[in-house]
Amino acid sequence: MPSRQWCRANWSRLPRWIPTRRLLAGSPRSFVVTGGVIPNDAVAVTGNLTVTAFPGIAQAALRAKLPVFVFQSAQLRAGGVLAVSRDYHGSGVAAGRIAARIIRGERPATIPFVEYAPTKLMVNLDVARKIGFTVPSAVITRADEVIGR
Repeated sequence: MPSRQWCRANWSRLPRWIPTRRLLAGSPRSFVVTGGVIPNDAVAVTGNLTVTAFPGIAQAALRAKLPVFVFQSAQLRAGGVLAVSRDYHGSGVAAGRIAARIIRGERPATIPFVEYAPTKLMVNLDVARKIGFTVPSAVITRADEVIGR
């Protein structure tokens, strides 16, 4: 099934794995395998407490040939298929430019507040190929970063 059709049909049914600190102190890998996440169609990793647990999540999903949708670029590189991620590098560059203006003597009160929160669409075709997940060409064309092109 093409991924666009699959996502439309299944997105609302994806498990959102939002672990607790207590769970992460245990064995997240065994939770993924035995806790009902992997037997489903895909996994959407939405919690920010998954950073240390993500390698185990990615390995279990790869073995089960399931796509993992993530929100951090590092998670995409570690086994996710698709990410809509904040551009933390771009945010840092923008903050650095403001800091440079202040260092050069500009008063902070005169610098307008700008909400800087762009997102990046990122695709990992290497993982998609391994699990047999078809990413539509329109998504690849729109993506800001594609791994395995």
